[in-house]
Amino acid sequence: MTTNDKQRGSQPSAASDFAGSLWKGALGGVLILAIAIPVMRWRQQSAAPATPAVVAIAPVAPVQPAPPAAGPSAAQPPLTFRVANFGDHEPSRDARNMADWILQSGDNQKRAFVIVDKKGAQVYVFDANGKLKQTTMALMGKAIGDDSFPGSI
Repeated sequence: MTTNDKQRGSQPSAASDFAGSLWKGALGGVLILAIAIPVMRWRQQSAAPATPAVVAIAPVAPVQPAPPAAGPSAAQPPLTFRVANFGDHEPSRDARNMADWILQSGDNQKRAFVIVDKKGAQVYVFDANGKLKQTTMALMGKAIGDDSFPGSI
């Protein structure tokens, strides 16, 4: 036997290292479970629901609606729908819906706004009241909904 053979015999193999580590891990897991399970059971038993208290509820009298207030202050202004004015331009349905929504919701906070219509490849510039000020064509990317010009594939 050479010196190398003696050194190899004294070193544990990789398989025995793995088996030893696996054994220690399993033993540690069992030990943790042995401690954790009784603690969890104890917590469940100590957190048992208390008996609910009996509470009496008084009957509620029906509420009478208030009579309508008389006078000019009671009159409410009529509801108005604000729609965008595209003039003689024919926008896509999505662009028109977006412009109308901006005006009706007040999302523009009484400021001018711009809509980029990707499907129609147009840019619309509106004043604060929703009147179209300027429009121009726009060059978009080549993807679904991003046509470089109307009707392109």
